[in-house]
Amino acid sequence: MLPKIVSMDEWQAAIEQQIAREKALTRARDDLSAERRRLPMVRIDKDYSFEGPTGTLSLADLFDGRRQLIVYHFMFAPGWKAGCDGCSWVVDAMTHPAHLNARDTSIVLISRAPLEKLQKYQARMQWQHPVWYSSMASDFNHDMGATVADPDDPTRTSERHGVSVFLRDGDDIYRTYFNGARGVEYLGSMWTYLDLTPYGRQETWEVSPAGWPQTEPYVWNRRHDERDRAGLLIFPGGEHGIVVLPFLRLVLPIVRPPSLLRAGTGLGRDAEGISPALAGAPNLWMDRALKRGAVGGRQSMGNETQIGKEGPAPRGKRFWRRRGVRIASIALAALLFLLVAPLAAILYPTLKSYPRSDFPAATSQLERNRQDLAHLRRLIEVDRSFSPTAQAAFAAALEVIEQRAGDLDRAGLAIAAAKAVALADNGHTSVVGLVGGHSFNAVPIRLGWFADGLFVIATTGEQSHLWAERSLR
Repeated sequence: MLPKIVSMDEWQAAIEQQIAREKALTRARDDLSAERRRLPMVRIDKDYSFEGPTGTLSLADLFDGRRQLIVYHFMFAPGWKAGCDGCSWVVDAMTHPAHLNARDTSIVLISRAPLEKLQKYQARMQWQHPVWYSSMASDFNHDMGATVADPDDPTRTSERHGVSVFLRDGDDIYRTYFNGARGVEYLGSMWTYLDLTPYGRQETWEVSPAGWPQTEPYVWNRRHDERDRAGLLIFPGGEHGIVVLPFLRLVLPIVRPPSLLRAGTGLGRDAEGISPALAGAPNLWMDRALKRGAVGGRQSMGNETQIGKEGPAPRGKRFWRRRGVRIASIALAALLFLLVAPLAAILYPTLKSYPRSDFPAATSQLERNRQDLAHLRRLIEVDRSFSPTAQAAFAAALEVIEQRAGDLDRAGLAIAAAKAVALADNGHTSVVGLVGGHSFNAVPIRLGWFADGLFVIATTGEQSHLWAERSLR
């Protein structure tokens, strides 16, 4: 049995009615998410332990230095041979964690089965993310309602799937949300997961409590392989570069060398006989030549050229004026080239691409910091502004930071790294702590120099009271 077959007009009318209802549902869902961001929360006072790829971790460790944590309670009891098939569908559709990380949010799987079983099943399903932890040694599943006792036989338990959301404020951890059963059916994209968190998508169109972190939509969009893995985004030599092709596209239409006009078999719009790399630039003035109908005594006829019966046109003042402009343009282009080429030769060594570092996903703050430092050590490979003395000081500074890596949070590491990078002493090399969608998410304030002192020019929501305050007189 097929749906009803109608005309295009009837189909379009039906589609518009359906879209109107779906838009109403979207707006209703936005209102529901706004209410969710205002839900009360409960403090987690109990200590829980989890076994993961890097060893035993606490609930606070699972945040991986971020403020929000999403836990998917994956149904996998200790005695089971395989994980729940429905939960497997959910993980198959899970968003790449890099996008959630960009919004200061971590996501993990937790089950009661021993870690060995979880890892074996994860390998079978070919899941690369998220990280999967075993709560077998703690009461976490029971306390969160993911494992429940049989009311008729307390010695027997059953597993339940669901999603819990936690918020960290300093050393305090709160549970803000839980849902299960069909409540997880629509999960999959990063939007649906972020909608479950206290901070939401953190975009300005959302109706959130005052002071919640927010940015304009789209400004934090990246492909998952374009987001930093180690947590630090480094710009050797500043964010400057030398662009040659736009310069050529700018100069070529001005220079208009006659040899290009007479190249090939004609002056057709396809620019036959002219290098494809240059064909785009001369098209403008080639079209003008076609409209004039003659260039230097040659008359254009389609894709062919013929010598006019009356021979070349006389060379009057207008001809020599144009020739003078061309010669001056060529001379100017040559002068610019002579100026730019040596500068490019000098600057190019300092503008090399930063070496790529491929690290596995960090599962603890210590591991994340060590990955950052390993990535940062490669700075001197591309930044030639480090003198031999500065290189030695830079290496020594990183050794000191390495010894403190276990005690540094993200802000502390960013500040320590920035001090080490400043040893380049060139005014351009910088290091940015990139924990969320803002470049100042690691260090919660941004400072700027003005004539009358150092002022706070940007802050996160929690530090908004510091905005425009003078920090140094």
